Amino acid sequence: MNPEGTRAHNQAGFTVVELVVVLVIVGILAGIALPRFFTRATFESRGFHDQALTALRYAQKAAVASRRNVCADLTTPGTIAFTIAAAAGSAQPCTVALAGPGAEASFSVTAPAGVALASTSATFAFDALGRPIPNAAVTLTITATGETDRNITVEQETGYVHP
Repeated sequence: MNPEGTRAHNQAGFTVVELVVVLVIVGILAGIALPRFFTRATFESRGFHDQALTALRYAQKAAVASRRNVCADLTTPGTIAFTIAAAAGSAQPCTVALAGPGAEASFSVTAPAGVALASTSATFAFDALGRPIPNAAVTLTITATGETDRNITVEQETGYVHP
């Protein structure tokens, strides 16, 4: 017997209030969060956006580091292919495949199925200072079916690549 003269009862399980709160939270998650997992378009679009953004930044840094033009070719639908000039100089054409950061021989990024890529310029280059050639801003638009467009902009004066 305990000091107050009553028996102590051990409780096991949950109260009705706790169970109702858990069911309400699960219902809210099922209504809002789960439909996002049934379509991969959002994730594919965001993933390709990030991949293209990183690839363009890599190309710009490669142009500055090597003091040569690096070209981005968007003529193949859904693909950005990168080439580099064989020698330094602003008039040199991009004829050599740009090596990728993972030691791949040629560097390019390709949109997954269901994701489209459009650009204000079919081809452009970064010069030795990282600025776009021709001297104009470039906007890339990444679209997935039923999703909002995601844009990447290459600034005119600085070549800054940002979402």
